[in-house]
Amino acid sequence: GKDAMGNKYYRWYEGAVQGERVERREVKWHTAYMMYNPNEMHPLWRMWLRKLRDAPPSEQEMQQALAKEGALRHKVAELDEAERLRRLRQAAVGAQAAQGGARA
Repeated sequence: GKDAMGNKYYRWYEGAVQGERVERREVKWHTAYMMYNPNEMHPLWRMWLRKLRDAPPSEQEMQQALAKEGALRHKVAELDEAERLRRLRQAAVGAQAAQGGARA
């Protein structure tokens, strides 16, 4: 398979352990100097490489996962903004209370 970054994923079988063929999986990075960084590989491909899933991710699965990630990023941005505004309001109320207490 191939991911959006251009990395290529391979699977092959070699030898046998207790009568069963041994499956090997690896990735060929899109650049020659690429060091393994799990954060730069999509989780679905990482799961496949670690044999946490049998089949490599399909194009449809990748599109669904990317859509979910985009929706999650959007929701996080909304929550961050709401929290920023809440803290600003809280600081403004605190500043008004401090000024009112200083006058008395």
